[in-house]
Amino acid sequence: MSEHEVLKALSDQLDALRGEIERLKARRAELIQELQEAKYRLHQMVQQINYIYTELREIKRRKREAIEELRNRRESFRRLREEIGKLRDAIEEAARLHAQLRRELQIPPTLIRKRINELEWKQQTSVLTPDEERRVVERIAELEKMLEKAERLKKLEAGIAEFKAKLSSTRVETLLFRRELEALSSKISEFRAKEERLKERIAELEPRARELKVRVSEVASELNRLREELEAKCNKAKEVQEQLAAIKRDIEERRRDEILRKKREEALRKARERRRLTLEELKALYAPDLLEE
Repeated sequence: MSEHEVLKALSDQLDALRGEIERLKARRAELIQELQEAKYRLHQMVQQINYIYTELREIKRRKREAIEELRNRRESFRRLREEIGKLRDAIEEAARLHAQLRRELQIPPTLIRKRINELEWKQQTSVLTPDEERRVVERIAELEKMLEKAERLKKLEAGIAEFKAKLSSTRVETLLFRRELEALSSKISEFRAKEERLKERIAELEPRARELKVRVSEVASELNRLREELEAKCNKAKEVQEQLAAIKRDIEERRRDEILRKKREEALRKARERRRLTLEELKALYAPDLLEE
């Protein structure tokens, strides 16, 4: 193969390598951009998943607190209902005693006290036979028992009124508790619904995040392979370029040697003919290195 053909082949090879290098660089730029975008999307998705997990933990914590509060409220509600039952029983018992005492008492307490005072005055101021004294004492004792029952009746009436007021207050409190229980149950239902939505969102995002991780790994691997290929192509292009330069230097040196040879031959011919030599011809004969400069 002639030098011209070798140069042509090497030049064609170098052009082909440069075209391949440009193609690889363009592909590398595309892959770098794709890798950056994939990493950014993955970062955003991971952040979103972490945020959802944080929110989910908070929802679960608040749900546990609401359930615990609901449990406590239900226990308080149960105690209130028991208290209402006891109050009803107490009111019924007090009402039964009240009715019994009312049946037993036919005289108002004021009249009873008046009659006791009259009998005591009679006992103190009148001369009574033993039988009369005994009958007065017995009557006073009966009247005092009746007065005690009247006092007891009065206390029962006050107690019944107090029980009824307490029962009414407890019923109002029970109603408020019932509303709180309903509100807490509704809140727990909302927490559960939101928890399910968050779990569904996580179930949707995590597979996509795994896909992105795989793609990031694939692009990174392809990019590394491409870099190795690009480095090999660049090294090959450099090698071909050095071969071209070496051949061109060799051709240039032989061309210069040929020119110098011709100048020396011309100078020798003129010298034999005793003709005047030029400075260039003198250099060709005696200092070819100066001529090259």
